[in-house]
Amino acid sequence: MKNTLLIIFIFTSMLCTVRGASYTDFMTSAKEEKDPALALTKYEEATQEATNAKQRLASIMARCKILRQQKQILPMQDLLKAELGNKIYKDIQLRKLINTLASLTLFGSKFEEGLMLLNQAQNLKIDPACNDYYATYYYMSYIYFYRKHEPEAAIECLQNVLKVKRQHPANHYTANFLTGNAYEKLGKKEEAIEHYKAAIVAGKRVTYKFDYSPAEKALAKLTDSK
Repeated sequence: MKNTLLIIFIFTSMLCTVRGASYTDFMTSAKEEKDPALALTKYEEATQEATNAKQRLASIMARCKILRQQKQILPMQDLLKAELGNKIYKDIQLRKLINTLASLTLFGSKFEEGLMLLNQAQNLKIDPACNDYYATYYYMSYIYFYRKHEPEAAIECLQNVLKVKRQHPANHYTANFLTGNAYEKLGKKEEAIEHYKAAIVAGKRVTYKFDYSPAEKALAKLTDSK
């Protein structure tokens, strides 16, 4: 009996190793593929060979990137919706899937559906310092400000990002800049100026090349008109 269990264990381990190698091969081949259709096929094969949630999500997001570039929005939506029902994912991975799906609604007529998804995403427990935490509230604020024309709601959403000191300075820049836009829309110049100044400070803290000139221009416009 012990020998039988040992054989089963060894066989299972070998199978996982083979599947893992196959996943890597498919992902590498897909990245090097010039034809988008063939790349999609290889990424799909990688998805089938994935042995854990991290691998599966990476292949799914790679497929989404190509579908978005090819403007195949409906197939991308279908792919993401199907993945949301997969029990393999943890909260952080589900948050990324929901954020990506909601991002597809920002410019169309289904922005209310996107807002509903993002409200659900808030219930998924993740590190407030991570980019997916920021993305949820950025998309929410975008919908409230540009689609629903509710600047107060946009400001409230962005506070969730601004109060997290460990958030990336580029995210703090955007959150402050959009908050400044919202206050300016409400006619509250002093509050807008405060957030444009904070945006510039955050922008200067970004270690890579980063354009914070929109905040500088917005600040100059308000201070010149005082």
